[in-house]
Amino acid sequence: MTLRVRFVSSVNDVVEPVVEYLTVNDPSLDLFEPQYLIVPTAGVKAWLAPQIASRLGATDGVNDGVLMNVRIGYAGMLNSILRGGITDEHDPWSIEHMTMALLHILTNDSSNYSNLAAKHGGKLRAARALADRFDRYAARRPSLIRYWERAHSANELLGADNAQVECQHLLWRQLRSQIGVPSWPARTEQLCKQLASTEIPSHLPRKLMVAGMGTLSVSAIEIISALSKVIDVEVICVNPSPYLSTEWKNQHSQMPVT
Repeated sequence: MTLRVRFVSSVNDVVEPVVEYLTVNDPSLDLFEPQYLIVPTAGVKAWLAPQIASRLGATDGVNDGVLMNVRIGYAGMLNSILRGGITDEHDPWSIEHMTMALLHILTNDSSNYSNLAAKHGGKLRAARALADRFDRYAARRPSLIRYWERAHSANELLGADNAQVECQHLLWRQLRSQIGVPSWPARTEQLCKQLASTEIPSHLPRKLMVAGMGTLSVSAIEIISALSKVIDVEVICVNPSPYLSTEWKNQHSQMPVT
């Protein structure tokens, strides 16, 4: 299994590599097995899909290509792939479910969190803003959420006596108790470890491409690294800076990837 990372200077440069990825003749793949492509935004998806379709199976000089059985998603699809297809509808840690759980907490402990309701213009708005913040923490600061999961104070990790962060930690602990199941950073950590020690789960695709990303969250990097141990993963990053691309290539050359 391999992890291949490439850098291009423009999103236009991802079209041909994506087409090449989708047209590789791999006899081990079932004809009806879907392929997976992850892109950064809905805008890139809307632009890239017809670009791919115009090239796949097209007759020379005729715009008769077709794009089918390709699941195009965003960074969150990495979580869905790793977790076996769990959707927001069934995810207790989705933003919607966190919002309702936080609203319950803010309503029952209104005296302790009245400042939050006042700051955001109401309890529902406060709950939504906090759910969004905790969701971003899970993606970009998973180590912080894992620390909280183990019931440690945020200040122990950050090395600072920050009342605001400690207030968030206490509220998150209430949220964790309300939801009643481990957070995704904790579960993702365990799932990634399992990939390295067990047989390949049947729900995983045979291969995966991540294309057009300018940045990847810490959580996404963890999942990509874990998946690459059991399936083929190709990542195409967009960076218009030749200097940074060269520096990152040098860094990646020191990693055990191909």
